[in-house]
Amino acid sequence: MTSITGFPRNQRQNCFFLGLLVAASSFVSPPGACAVGLVFGLLFPDPFSKASQVVMASSVVGLGFGMDLHEGVRVGARGLSLTLDSASASLWSAGCGLGIFLRVQKTPAYLISVSRDRHRAEA
Repeated sequence: MTSITGFPRNQRQNCFFLGLLVAASSFVSPPGACAVGLVFGLLFPDPFSKASQVVMASSVVGLGFGMDLHEGVRVGARGLSLTLDSASASLWSAGCGLGIFLRVQKTPAYLISVSRDRHRAEA
């Protein structure tokens, strides 16, 4: 994607400040402001490299302040169980697949893969 470089630096700076004011106002939702900032960053060359980094970091922190803490904890707990379940399933299937590949009997291959899986989940 090519950027628009035909604009003079002062016009790009004015567009940057105008976008900053719109994003900081209540006219645009926080995710919408981030989306507009992403499009602006892709289309225009950066007029303020240091200021843009600070503004982006503070906007991400601001999005975090808009989250409901109880909802975040609930979703995080669900994600943790999903991660543990996925890791268990993949370790089990890898252990059984390796047992088939190495031509180990089914019962010892299953027991070894489940045993390894339990040790990983407890750690």
